[in-house]
Amino acid sequence: ENIINTAAEQLDDIILNGNTAGGTGTYLDLCDGLLTKWKADATVIDVTAVPGNITIAGITGELNKLISAIPQNLLYNSTKPMKFAVSTNIAIVYQQFLASNAFMNPNNVDIALNYMGIEMVPIAKLPTATMFLTYPQNIILVTDDMGDFSQLTFKDQSINTLCDEVHIKLQGRSGVDYGYGEYIVFYWV
Repeated sequence: ENIINTAAEQLDDIILNGNTAGGTGTYLDLCDGLLTKWKADATVIDVTAVPGNITIAGITGELNKLISAIPQNLLYNSTKPMKFAVSTNIAIVYQQFLASNAFMNPNNVDIALNYMGIEMVPIAKLPTATMFLTYPQNIILVTDDMGDFSQLTFKDQSINTLCDEVHIKLQGRSGVDYGYGEYIVFYWV
């Protein structure tokens, strides 16, 4: 289970933060993630992040910047329901805002977050003070999952050595992209 969780976290990280020009020597060099692609795309609506405003007093003003920037035909469009994806620090500050203004019971941790009726999804691998607003169908993730199963290899190291390890190798391909840059509002530093 731990291996699966680690692989899932790394895939999430690649999807968001991958950068082939990164030169880190890690899995993040495998492909360009969404944030890297959005920074290079002039059609994506950029909103400059002001990390100093990610406070209980300033969080709604920062969220309003994204609401104001999204094309009006997408706002409250039932066929393309928008969602905020937010870094964990933004989610925590927003929860503190709700609790401090009696909009939320701070003891109820299972409450769904939303702002102005738009669902807010905290994403652990988003960098601090980063968020975006789009509809889920605008994000594209392609994998060759069926091919992965034929590429799964287990190698018992104890057969040839005194080691009690089993090596697992899973090969596959994946790609991440988006449909329409003009339907993404990206808040970043």
